Amino acid sequence: PPPPPPPLAASAKERGEARLRVKALNEAARKRKKEKKKKFGKRERDEFATIEAEVDALEAAAAKAEAEMRAGNSAKPRLPQTQLLALASAATNARRAADEKMNRYLELDDMLAASQAETE
Repeated sequence: PPPPPPPLAASAKERGEARLRVKALNEAARKRKKEKKKKFGKRERDEFATIEAEVDALEAAAAKAEAEMRAGNSAKPRLPQTQLLALASAATNARRAADEKMNRYLELDDMLAASQAETE
């Protein structure tokens, strides 16, 4: 339930401060409501079982793309700028995908730890 409205303030400044406090309380209540407890179900268990291999594969792909980019930068004769940009883009995308998958792995690991702590 939303917090009760503040009592009427005497001045415009006090009313503005009261509005800001109510707004902050409402925002905090919305955030708490959004932070629902996530369950570690079968789908998450299946994903957790395979995610380490996926992270390793993405890390290897990112390392390969970065090595190709470094080789392209130091090639003699130098590669055209469009090819260098394509290599840089591929390396960036590979690294981003690996980072996102690693973040998901950490999220699942936290969910698993919380789930195990509840059952103990």
